[in-house]
Amino acid sequence: MNNYESHLTYEFLQYVDFHNIVIFTLFLHSTHVTQSLNVRIFQLMKHYHSKMIDEIIRLESTSFNKQNFLAFFINLRVKIFTESNIRSTFKQTELVSYSSKVMLKKVRV
Repeated sequence: MNNYESHLTYEFLQYVDFHNIVIFTLFLHSTHVTQSLNVRIFQLMKHYHSKMIDEIIRLESTSFNKQNFLAFFINLRVKIFTESNIRSTFKQTELVSYSSKVMLKKVRV
């Protein structure tokens, strides 16, 4: 979440509290810094989605519904959100660094 007040309403906070959801907020106007994290993840999603479509066509399946997609997506998440992929993505984006200079050069302060 990007910390805008409109996102952090009382109703929303009650909901997340009731459902034991931990929210993570970002500084205002900083989401562009983390945007590069999406690149690697979406590349992997695109790759595996394409493989799934190829397999469906190869098997000549005529029905592919929301349930099929959700089952596939659950497996997709397991393949994509591995420790290795997450570490690699953070390393490529230099969002985790021992040098604050690396991070601060990406953000205008």
